[in-house]
Order: sequence, then C-alpha cells, then structure tokens
Amino acid sequence: TCGDPATAQPFQEWYQSSAVAHWIGFRPSVVGDNGNDWQFQGTIALAWPTQEPGTVPLYYLHDLTTEDFIFLTPDSNGNLPTFPGATLGNPVFFVYPTQICGSVPLYAVFNSAQGDHFYTTYLWEQTDLIEMGWGTDAGIVAYVLPLSE
Repeated sequence: TCGDPATAQPFQEWYQSSAVAHWIGFRPSVVGDNGNDWQFQGTIALAWPTQEPGTVPLYYLHDLTTEDFIFLTPDSNGNLPTFPGATLGNPVFFVYPTQICGSVPLYAVFNSAQGDHFYTTYLWEQTDLIEMGWGTDAGIVAYVLPLSE
C-alpha cells in the first residue's frame, strides 16, 4: 500500500557552518533554530508530514558532542533508532522503509573528521563525496519520493 503522493511535501537540506552540521526537513523546522546561520543547500525529495499507508517515521538523533544530526527509521521490529552518543529527537517526517511505490533511496555519507552526515537521493553525489575523500558510505537511510524533473 502506498502513501498518497498528492500529500507528500518537498523537504530540503540545510547546513549550519558554525556547528558543521547538515539537517534535512521542511523549512520551518530549521530556519531560526540554533542560531541564524543555516544555509539552504537544496530541495532533495518528497516525504509526508503525517503518517501515510506503508510509511514509517524518520527520526532525528542529535550528537551534542559533534553537533551532528543523524536521521534513522525504526528497525524492522519497530524499535526506536539509536546511534552512539546521540539523543533521540522527534520524527521529522514519514518515509518508506523499503523501495516501493516509485520511491528512491535517501543515501547518507558520514564525515568522521567533522562529525557530520550529508544526505542525497543521487547515487552519483554519494559516490563523488566518497571518492573525493569527504566521507564514508553511511548507507541508505530510507526511501522517499523523487522530485518531478
């Protein structure tokens, strides 16, 4: 069963240089929070603000030591996500846990030197960042609807 694509909304990636942190979400959830130096990086894909059939919540976890934001879904048993050193936050939006209904992967790359995760729906972008030495493959976080091209 698929979520209603008509109710999916675009989400963006933001970067805060003072914290060396990337955030994904709907614009109002980040602009004005944690200082005002958030920089718009681009609209990534579509997700749902509320639960739809077949979707699960995408939670953010915040590592206060590195200021990193990590985005994860519950495991296949429904257990809330965890990440070493990070505190669980609220769901940011709703996504598919597997590739169904025309969804595409949301990839993550982790820069351990800066303690920062970067997110993209483009495999070539993930590959380029890894090949340039920016970070390592942090896997597929979830599945989201692609933007209309």
